[in-house]
Amino acid sequence: MVVEVPASTLHRRIHAELSGIPIIRQSSAKSVLDEFGRLERAGVLKPDAPLSKRIELLIFMLECVEPATVKALKKQLAVVTDYEMREVYRKLP
Repeated sequence: MVVEVPASTLHRRIHAELSGIPIIRQSSAKSVLDEFGRLERAGVLKPDAPLSKRIELLIFMLECVEPATVKALKKQLAVVTDYEMREVYRKLP
């Protein structure tokens, strides 16, 4: 089930919890972008994958090389996951 999250609402919640994510090195960014593209082309990562899934992949890919970024991404993941779950429950009959 894909949950459509109003970007403005989620954006405000993320910024209420987290003021910024440390910038990663250009080489790390390129590696992550290339891997996301490969996963999408292979059909492993769908274009409409939930934001939480994409953040989990970022954390996995950056865990060893960008620890400060991963720490911030984990906070962001908690906010996004909470929001996605609230939206799922809100839509239940």
